Amino acid sequence: MQSYYHNLSEADALLLLNGLSSVGPILATRLLEFFDHDPRAIFLSSEMELRRIEGIGPKIISSIKSDANESWLMEEKSKLEKFSARFLTRERLPSMLHEIYDCPIGLYAKGEIPSGPYIAIVGTRMPTNYGERMAKEIAYGLSMKGFCVVSGMARGIDSCAHQGALDANGKTIAFLGNGLDIVYPPEHYGLYQDIASTGSVLSEFPFGRKADRRTFPMRNRLVSGISCGVLVIESASKGGSMITAQFAAEQGR
Repeated sequence: MQSYYHNLSEADALLLLNGLSSVGPILATRLLEFFDHDPRAIFLSSEMELRRIEGIGPKIISSIKSDANESWLMEEKSKLEKFSARFLTRERLPSMLHEIYDCPIGLYAKGEIPSGPYIAIVGTRMPTNYGERMAKEIAYGLSMKGFCVVSGMARGIDSCAHQGALDANGKTIAFLGNGLDIVYPPEHYGLYQDIASTGSVLSEFPFGRKADRRTFPMRNRLVSGISCGVLVIESASKGGSMITAQFAAEQGR
């Protein structure tokens, strides 16, 4: 297994590191910093070295040293090819994402990430007719001014924002709370394809990862993190949109 890791490319090592279920973006960054930003060195390290790193315990060491890593990486690269997607490492991500303290080490991407400036439009999954109309009109207008509209492809305001940008032949990005191979909600399959063909669908999560209570907030921090500002159109006081707005405030957006 050690010889296999010796032959890893840096990009493949980052893809594997990102895929470890027990390692999030903050811990991944800590590992990279400890090993002088060489992701291959993480997998070539000894258990003794890994134990010296804050937050690293037996479970994480076991995942780093797992014999299943080689086959997982081969399968994940095969899925990338099958879905015509790429794994973009940190240096290839928009600069605004580099400013957040928990910047991902990479993102799965289907389509080409449009240039900025980026503006996020989010809101309730159960909007009023007025809210839907405003989301489309504002996204349309901002797109005509050269903004790339960012949202989460959820039902309601998110999908209206994406559609408004598409109607203007503008740029739009959708961040998913699951793997790129899962279209959620399923009725947004056509919207997914339209966004991917003219902009980009992005995810921090490996193929097959389903959305849950943990993945949606992680997705929301990227929606706000890439953007220069966040517009909330109709939201419950404790809705996911308000979580995105809170992230924006913490990130100085």
